[in-house]
Amino acid sequence: MSSVASSGLQVESNRPPSNDEVGTNKVRDTLLELEAATRERLQLGSCEPEWFDSNSRDLLSSSDTAAPQLRCEVLLLFVQWYSKEGRWEEALALATRAADLARYAHASSLLRRALNNVGMVQSRMRNLIGAVVTYVEALNIADSIGDRSGKAATLANLAEARFNAGLLDESIALNRYVIELSGSEPQMMPIRAGAHHNIAVAALLLNDLDTANLEIRTALEFSSEPRSLFWAHQRVVLETTFTKVLVRLGRFDEARQRADMATTFADKVDSVPARIRANLAHALCEAANGNPDSALTSLEQLKATIRETDPVYRDFLEIELLCNSYAGHNRYAQHYQQKYILDLARFQRESAVAQVAALQRAFRTGGHTSEADLLALPHNVREQMINRTPVCRKGMFREQLEALASLAEQRDDATGEHAVRVGRLVSLLAVELGHDRDHAARLGLASRLHDIGKLAIPDVLLLKRGKLLGKELEIMRRHPTEGCQIISDIIGSMEAERQMWFHEDLSTLRLGAEVALYHHEWWDGSGYPRGIAGSAIPESARIIALADAFDELIHSRPYRTACAIDDAISEITSLSGRQFDPLLCKAFSSVVSRLITRFGPKLEGFAIRMCPESTCLRAKRVIDRIVESARCEEKKT
Repeated sequence: MSSVASSGLQVESNRPPSNDEVGTNKVRDTLLELEAATRERLQLGSCEPEWFDSNSRDLLSSSDTAAPQLRCEVLLLFVQWYSKEGRWEEALALATRAADLARYAHASSLLRRALNNVGMVQSRMRNLIGAVVTYVEALNIADSIGDRSGKAATLANLAEARFNAGLLDESIALNRYVIELSGSEPQMMPIRAGAHHNIAVAALLLNDLDTANLEIRTALEFSSEPRSLFWAHQRVVLETTFTKVLVRLGRFDEARQRADMATTFADKVDSVPARIRANLAHALCEAANGNPDSALTSLEQLKATIRETDPVYRDFLEIELLCNSYAGHNRYAQHYQQKYILDLARFQRESAVAQVAALQRAFRTGGHTSEADLLALPHNVREQMINRTPVCRKGMFREQLEALASLAEQRDDATGEHAVRVGRLVSLLAVELGHDRDHAARLGLASRLHDIGKLAIPDVLLLKRGKLLGKELEIMRRHPTEGCQIISDIIGSMEAERQMWFHEDLSTLRLGAEVALYHHEWWDGSGYPRGIAGSAIPESARIIALADAFDELIHSRPYRTACAIDDAISEITSLSGRQFDPLLCKAFSSVVSRLITRFGPKLEGFAIRMCPESTCLRAKRVIDRIVESARCEEKKT
């Protein structure tokens, strides 16, 4: 076989090259020169932003598919540059183009790398749904081609995305698995260092300072001297985290040394995000060493350089809060704690609404929309839009809303399937009450959005292990109104378009807004947010309140274990006339009795067998298997 192939190549080389081949060779030579020039400019000591901007525009505007793998390699180098600069929109456009070229070339290993970059940028831009789905696709490719190092790198990035979603325990388990996969091979050390760093960040948030200290020191041991701008930026992040850990431990002199190291590497990187992180580390040290007023002045100057959408903004607010505490500004510290929570809530809410709005615009224009809007969409949707193939708008629109709802659920539900189960229970109860099956189906779908307002609740509240107090409880109880507002914003933009194909979606969304707002109201008027009672509560919300409470009772939560179905029905019956509509309680008991007959005493998998899975849930199942495997391995060791 090899000799035939060799002979064939000789024949090809003896004939004059065609015009197409000459053109392809010229393109390849040009790309090789560009690749060499890019690698040179990514080394420490180089800084030519105009050069990168000019060439990235050329790369993105070209529709040439000659030498696709080489073109993809060049694009991924450019992603490194824009990532260290914190210019995420440009990085996403380049990474997405690289992934599209890798698909075109059927280059599996290259596609895995490109998807890893796409997911990384999506995560930084807080498009956590897109990041998770993208990473799972990359993991499947890595498994199919036996790419262990690629799998470890993707899992490390997935762990960071789960951390950003507030799933700290899951993030730590994934990072432990990354460490195991990495072993002691030299080329895997940067990945292993990143995993130890990520565990340290999660431990710091959980106030486990001993673990944070151990993990950040281990991360440093596995970190080699950075030779490129990208890895020097990663070192700035590591040193800043180390500074925060040491300050919290009261080791102020050592903390200042690490802050100085952050500045050293930031000077080499010469980017705004790197300088901001190093300056934050120094401000924290200044406050801890008895100069909080000077630190607060520095922070005030830094504030003008940070956008609320920047990943570093959370670090800024955290350090601002700590500096005010060192200054003894307890009243101000409380103010900044509240501001921190509210800013995070607003940002999270705007991110969710922006993604749905991008989907709507892409539907409305049939794909003739901005690059930024297309990049906000899942790959399969974007590809259909670009190729102008027929699109089931209804199906994709619902898929996206369900994914948003699922992500909200995953932040405090171990499986992310609570919304699916509630939706199925609601549909069955609606039929039991005499509603036609079309309305029951719409109500079931709408119910899956009942907790979408949790997207606007900051991680620091959802993750709090103790009781919520005062302002914290007040903010948590905003999730019904936040959910209603998110859906109402979507409805408003849809109504403004006056498109008939929106009609059925509008009906479902109006139900969704209704149940999101009222599902925590109680029959006796002691619920929230309006405190209304009895039949003043819409029937849709009364139905969902029952299904929601029942499902929570029969499934475990971090703060309690699941109870038996009979006990759950008894609990609901005891609250009949107080929390729940008495007539609905009787109908619900009948529904549950029939389900037990059909699916068994634990109702195992009834919703999953009867409802189609969304892309987000399919991705979550892959992650669940990985996390469970990682936890089992950790127990063995």
